[in-house]
Amino acid sequence: MVTVGIWPESESFSDEGFGPIPSKWKGTCMQTNDFTAANCNRKLIGARYYKAGGAFNSPRDGHGHGTHVASAAAGNTIHKASYYGLAMGSAKGGFPGSRIASYRVCGVIGCQGSNILAAFDDAIEDGVDVLSLSLGASVADGPNFHRDPVAIGAFHATEKGITVVCSAGNDGPSTGSVVNVAPWILTVAASSIDRDFQADITLGDQTVIQGGGINFGELQTSPVYPLLYGNTAKRNSSNEFDARNCKPRSLDKDKVKGSIVVCESEVGVYSAKQKLARVKKLGAVGMVFVSDDSRAVASYYGSFPMATVNQTDGKKIISYAKKER
Repeated sequence: MVTVGIWPESESFSDEGFGPIPSKWKGTCMQTNDFTAANCNRKLIGARYYKAGGAFNSPRDGHGHGTHVASAAAGNTIHKASYYGLAMGSAKGGFPGSRIASYRVCGVIGCQGSNILAAFDDAIEDGVDVLSLSLGASVADGPNFHRDPVAIGAFHATEKGITVVCSAGNDGPSTGSVVNVAPWILTVAASSIDRDFQADITLGDQTVIQGGGINFGELQTSPVYPLLYGNTAKRNSSNEFDARNCKPRSLDKDKVKGSIVVCESEVGVYSAKQKLARVKKLGAVGMVFVSDDSRAVASYYGSFPMATVNQTDGKKIISYAKKER
């Protein structure tokens, strides 16, 4: 796994039931103040880190992404797994019987090409069978197989019989938005899950809109809370566009206080969580965010009651909010 490191204490990387490490393995477990040889085992058989570009001086994952993708690829089967108590079930990687070696190439300023190439060289010498990279250049850079360190490193690994699997990137969905497209790379796109984290909205006429999102807010089901469209709560000095998108400093505190605010997402300058923080500061008791993209993947909003809805359902809610005013 060539990523941002790994958290070795995760149950996904326990070596219970694993036999001896294969004799062909030539890798190492690099030691630092927060990572010792004991952190590696018969499951997590190697861990390296690379210092160029401000990378942290440890194989340990300080971000979460490396641990996430490692467990998705080869994590053990974990029973009674959940997300903050939700979606209880079993979690396992694609190949739970596989062993894992982690190569940390990314740091505080990104993933340096020199680190990526060094990790490819080490992985080849260590004796890996499959290399997984959940990283890549921006789609704006375009495919350039002569300069892209992932494409170059993958070419050499493939020459040695190693299968290289890479993520398709975080852009799109649109034409030409895929990265890691070298023909010698197995490029994997995102998928979906078999469940929906719902955060439903019940309107005053008892219409129920199935929103999404994960929050542990304490709004009760019996009280009726005012539903306020962002545009209705605009400050005198703000324009309607900014207000209906709940841009910071566009809403009137006196109007927002005690209401559930409906915010649109026509501009991408501010994230849903930035808008959440603002309406919460103004005294709102909840928020409905209208966004097809945000509705597609449930986000965690902590203790603040927030739900995302798609554009179609958003129009229904906005229409109702306008009528109630």
